[in-house]
Parts: sequence; C-alpha cells; structure tokens
Amino acid sequence: MKKELKGFVVGVVLASLVVSAIPTMAERVSKSAELVYNNIKVVIDGKQADLKDAQGNTVEPFIVEGTTYLPVRAVANALNKAVSWDGATQTVYLGKNEEIEQPSVWLKDLETFTGNVNAKSADEIEFGGSDYNYYLTDNTGNVYKSYMNTQSENVSYLLDYKYSKFGGMFYLSKNDKSTEYGYRLLVYGDGKVIYHSKMITAGSKPIDFNVNVSNVSTMKIEIQQTNSPLKYYSEDEEYNWRTQNYTNVFIGNAGLYE
Repeated sequence: MKKELKGFVVGVVLASLVVSAIPTMAERVSKSAELVYNNIKVVIDGKQADLKDAQGNTVEPFIVEGTTYLPVRAVANALNKAVSWDGATQTVYLGKNEEIEQPSVWLKDLETFTGNVNAKSADEIEFGGSDYNYYLTDNTGNVYKSYMNTQSENVSYLLDYKYSKFGGMFYLSKNDKSTEYGYRLLVYGDGKVIYHSKMITAGSKPIDFNVNVSNVSTMKIEIQQTNSPLKYYSEDEEYNWRTQNYTNVFIGNAGLYE
C-alpha cells in the first residue's frame, strides 16, 4: 500500500532494526514523498513490539526510498523510555532529559561594546565539518549549541544591570586537546576581575561557570595563555600570562540570564 504525504516529519531511522541518529537540517523544509506501508514488524529482544501512539492507537512503520522510519513515541514506548518534545529547540528527548537552561540572550547574539569575537551556533555550520568537530566539540567529546572566542584584546558588552548572571562552559577544543600551553578565562565587571577560572590544558575537563553580573554595567571577557609551554616552568614557579586571541580555547553555550 502506498500513500502520498507532504510536509511529513521524519522520526527515527531504523536500518536493519538498529536505531541510529541522523543530523537534523538547519532550516525547515517541506517535501513530497512516497510512503510505502508493507506490514513491517519490529522485534525487540525476541518479542514483537506493539507500536502505539500517545492515544494508544496502533501505528505502522513505513518506507521512504528504501529506508524504514518509525514514530519516535512508539519506539520510546516499546523500549520503556520516557519521551519529550522541546518545540523551542526542535528536539526530541528519549529517556533522561538533560536540556540546558535557556538564557535570556545567547552571548553570540549580543553586539559587542568593544572588540570582536568569533561565534557560531550549531545550526550555522556543517554537521561533521571542521568547525563542528574541532571548535564546537570539546576535548571530552561534548558538543555545544554554540561556541565563541575572542578576536581582539578588549572584548566587552554593555549590560546596563539588565542581567543576573553570565554562564557557560570554558573548554579546550578537540582540535587542540594535546596543547603544551595553559589557558584561563577572566571576566571583568566595570574594570574589576569578578571571575577567573582554573587553568585548563591537555587533559583538563571543561569548566562549568556562572558569574554574578547583577551589579555590572560593562562586562569584559578575556582569554589568557601562558607565555611559554608548561614544560618550561618549574613546579613552584608562577605562570606568566598574556591575553591570547584566535585560540582553540572556547566558551560553549555562553549566555546571559535575567
């Protein structure tokens, strides 16, 4: 049996009865496709699954151009997994929902007061491309919704006391996971240091930070690097730091919260 459907939403891809993840498209599109229903059965751990939707109605897998598709909720129910939908981010969650808190504004979208930054979101870059793998992905394999780093020494934002906190993840990129240098993040509020991170280097995990900016009019961010590779410092010697731009050290999911 064949049916024509416009603007259908693809659920989970099933190939040889193994569910695999597929990249989502960066923008919404509508397509016409021929759906083939052929009494497809799904067997989980030797038992045929009874696939049902949220209302308890039986649903049937279908084939599009040789690929079998299953409804997400039916698969989740069959696997005894919770399923939830976040319309704001167009994300389906199976099992534990570890959705990050949504900021009032992503820092990448806020105009700088002074200086320039390199900032992109995941939906702006090619899935699996160099930006995705080496800048959006940290040295532990985590992938962020957005990344940014500084492109000039004096990068600041005019907050005018509108926000309560500045948060994100300070991380070493996958591309530079074997660096010989050390890096740290400094945040200034109206000229005074209000946060400085621990040093990150090869083998360091990303640093989750939250900075109180409720009394800040102008916020400045600065990424610093050691003047020399760490092997040239003795164990009890203090590190010398310099402001460093265009590094492979980034702030992931940087945002301001009211």
